[in-house]
Amino acid sequence: MNKIFSSIIVLSALLFTMVSCGDKLLTTEEVTQKVEEAYDAQIEGLEEELTEECQEKFDNLVVTLRDSILLTMEAEAE
Repeated sequence: MNKIFSSIIVLSALLFTMVSCGDKLLTTEEVTQKVEEAYDAQIEGLEEELTEECQEKFDNLVVTLRDSILLTMEAEAE
């Protein structure tokens, strides 16, 4: 969540700089388009990151559960 919040702040600062540096100001539609493009790019990156994190947690959970089952079976065999 902090990444999204900080990205929005950086994007806002960038857009403010772009709007204030130049003779021609961006129209509302142009600003909206740039914000949407940046947002979409961030969402794609975030989706990949979260998918990798979820897969890693799932893999760890499977290994932990497998080890638990094996320990239980060994204890019952003794």
